[in-house]
Amino acid sequence: MKRMLQGMLLAGTLLVAACRQSPAPEVVAAVQAEQEPEQESWQVDYRLSIDGRPRARLLAAHLIRQELPESSYVVLEGTSDMPVRGWIFTLEGDSAATLRARRIVYNENARRFEAEDEVEVITREGRRLLTDRLRWYEDRQRLYAPGFVRLLAPDEQVEGFELEADEQLTSYRLRRVTGHVVIEEETSE
Repeated sequence: MKRMLQGMLLAGTLLVAACRQSPAPEVVAAVQAEQEPEQESWQVDYRLSIDGRPRARLLAAHLIRQELPESSYVVLEGTSDMPVRGWIFTLEGDSAATLRARRIVYNENARRFEAEDEVEVITREGRRLLTDRLRWYEDRQRLYAPGFVRLLAPDEQVEGFELEADEQLTSYRLRRVTGHVVIEEETSE
């Protein structure tokens, strides 16, 4: 029994030692090459247009473009002093809103932007959205925020969760809503 226990301990030690061996340098180089970005730039002015009309313009401190088999991604990052700043345009090319976030990831195949960390959207009508994570489906002209959001406008201040809205923030749905809205009643004379 004692020999059997010693044999098991020896086998276990050999297994642990075998697992701790570093991978071959060729394997490490191949994995690193797959993870390296296709493009990397600093002080970027990134523009997206559809049929010659602008849809988005983003200014960022750093850009990484990664091409994977399933999609291509553009990662735009700001700094602690200067977040990513941007503009969203309507399908006609008119300015619809401004955008600010620490980081924005654009999935080219899905035509989806994901803004993260201290996200702020201000529409041309003055409606303001504050959240930590926001998805903009450019082709559907829809905004989604899975977590907590705060909507501020001259006639309302609303907080809630799981926002789904149009790009102008005039039509939206929220869960667990709190806040106040000013409703003007018509007077009949």
